[in-house]
Amino acid sequence: MKCHECGEKIHPEESSYAEVTTKKGKPVWADVCHDCYYDIVSTCQLCGADDVMPSDVSRFILVKHELGRTADRPPGIYEIVRYPFLSIPLVGSGSMGASDVLFIDRLPKPDLHYDISGHICNECAKPYRKIRRAAYGRKKMDRGWNRTEWALQWQDEFKAGVHCLRCGRLCRPGTPDPKARAIRQASSGFCPNCMITKFLLSIEPIRDLIEGTPARGPRLAIPGKGPEILFGPEGVHVKKQVAVILTHTQMRESEIDWIEVVGNWGLPWPKGREPGNF
Repeated sequence: MKCHECGEKIHPEESSYAEVTTKKGKPVWADVCHDCYYDIVSTCQLCGADDVMPSDVSRFILVKHELGRTADRPPGIYEIVRYPFLSIPLVGSGSMGASDVLFIDRLPKPDLHYDISGHICNECAKPYRKIRRAAYGRKKMDRGWNRTEWALQWQDEFKAGVHCLRCGRLCRPGTPDPKARAIRQASSGFCPNCMITKFLLSIEPIRDLIEGTPARGPRLAIPGKGPEILFGPEGVHVKKQVAVILTHTQMRESEIDWIEVVGNWGLPWPKGREPGNF
């Protein structure tokens, strides 16, 4: 028995059955060696399945912060609208083409939950196809798109929504209440999770506790304990204080997802909108 891909002789017990492409470009199933099998299959970065055949790889990709920032895009699920969407240099890491992908939805779990950016399988892509049709219609965008065309694709139910400037989450704009303190609704800005992160970072004792303090004079720098403390005893105290403060704002405590706050803690801030700039 020979491997369909490399032609090497293989023992039946050492062969694998995989989807391969004929010279005419048609997909067929054939016996291949283990090395070729792992070159053929892909891993879905959403569900973790590591035996995804080529025909089951979708046009949707999971983009983590590291890859998204190369195209000035937030982490999330994207559709590839034009190939190649990645530029891989001889030296250094690759970058994503901003006009070659289309934002579909935020990541279902915090960025830190996923190992790398990459394709997702057709099964995992099903809900995102529905979101894509609802948001952008059925128009094909294989030839690329521009910002004006992108905005015109939103359907009525999505026109009321705006994206968080930091994490990309879809939010609903609100009307600011001049009587509210610290945190108010707005027509654009940050989602509740990013807003509470920004608020916590503006409070020096909490910021120093989480991120540490720089060296000041003869005093040495104190390392931070990380945002994970929000899940511990110290976090209970912080959350109680936050709950009291929120009674004077336009944000409800129930709007905060603390798991996402911690998971997205390291995301960058838009220029001019860093913590301390309200």
